[in-house]
Amino acid sequence: MLAFLLLAKRALPICKTFPAGKCRTAAFRQQDSQDCEAKSMGRLEELPETKESAMNVGDAAERSGLPAKTIRYYEEIGLIRPARADNGYRDYSRDDVHRLAFLRRARNLGFSIDDCRQLMALYQDRDRASHDVREIASAHVRAIEEKVRELQSMRATLQKLIHACHGDDRPDCPILDDMAGVVEDEKALQA
Repeated sequence: MLAFLLLAKRALPICKTFPAGKCRTAAFRQQDSQDCEAKSMGRLEELPETKESAMNVGDAAERSGLPAKTIRYYEEIGLIRPARADNGYRDYSRDDVHRLAFLRRARNLGFSIDDCRQLMALYQDRDRASHDVREIASAHVRAIEEKVRELQSMRATLQKLIHACHGDDRPDCPILDDMAGVVEDEKALQA
């Protein structure tokens, strides 16, 4: 019985990204199975394109993990250019979905749209220098570190103001006074 279960597991790959049965057609379910197996082996882009692999924006959204509205926005600003069917509808290929997943991951890491545009161009350029990618990532880390310093400063200021606030029924509030600039105005008048 254990051998049967192991064999069944191997025949039907389980993948959280492309769950079986989510697609509407048998062709897509078969493609999902192939995508799942290829993704688990790290070779999604190597599978051949087929006519059945063309997807509408809803299918591309489901597979990439991005909302359809975001996908349309990325097309509008030129980050992705899906083919158009004879009827004018967008036809997303598996490569398009792969690029959308790339963009989703880059945006989740906090890269700006401009950084994503540069990273996508470098990703598609097989003659790229890894130094260029590293420089973009390093600049992003420096920006994150600066933002962390700003947030820590805000936290320290708020903690001081909270400590100064009596938190009782009196109308005096050092927190509101600070936001209104009252504290600094009074210090300037006293000087």
